[in-house]
Amino acid sequence: MCPTELIAFSDAAAQFTALNTTVVAVSTDTCESHAAWIRLPRKKGGLGSMEIPMLADVTKTISAEYGTLLTSAGIALRGLFIIDPAGVLQQITINNLPVGRSVDEALRLVKAFQFVAEHGEVCPAGWTPGAATMKANAQDSLAYFETVDEPDFSANIPSLTSEKELQAAVAKGPVVVDFYASWCGKCRQLAPHVDSLLAAHPGVKFYKVDTDALPDIAKKYDAKVLPTFLMWKNGSEIARVQGYKKALLSEAVASLAK
Repeated sequence: MCPTELIAFSDAAAQFTALNTTVVAVSTDTCESHAAWIRLPRKKGGLGSMEIPMLADVTKTISAEYGTLLTSAGIALRGLFIIDPAGVLQQITINNLPVGRSVDEALRLVKAFQFVAEHGEVCPAGWTPGAATMKANAQDSLAYFETVDEPDFSANIPSLTSEKELQAAVAKGPVVVDFYASWCGKCRQLAPHVDSLLAAHPGVKFYKVDTDALPDIAKKYDAKVLPTFLMWKNGSEIARVQGYKKALLSEAVASLAK
């Protein structure tokens, strides 16, 4: 595992240099161990020629100070630290031993922190050079959010827009009505599961109600906890599931489908 990370960062050394950034590798191995790894060809699991310096933290002082040292094992976790020219630690990533780090993500983060330092703006999630940035205050940041397209909520499920439509929808057959709100994180997290239930039970009809757009209907059906799923069979409400409860929802829909 370690050689793959060291090789990846070494091969990207020129990209970091272009960003006026120095990459330093630190391990708890000795200098002699590092030299042996470098002499060993990559095809045989070694490092081969390295373009970044390697520091031997044999006293484990550096690893301990940076919070990566596994004291009982005497080895370090996979830590990545981005330090700006003023010596300020801007970013920490620490992986457990089985998973390596990403050079591409490290490059992206360096570019993002440099952009912030130069322009005084902030970079939203997943930002890459050339993408939109945000102002560091709530009022000015609205300009960014106005450009964000909000994905349709459960696009495969038709919306009900009135009490009349709801009553007509639940009049026949087994029906599930999903009361949700676009701001509800649990509603969005559960949406893929609802879509899977739609596919698994073709005999059950699914509809959704936006509680922000139809607050009176939400109040009438007591949809205080979101999401709320009401289940009808031939016009009669027979079940209710509220909140983020995948298992209960699956059981209720399966029972409804019988």
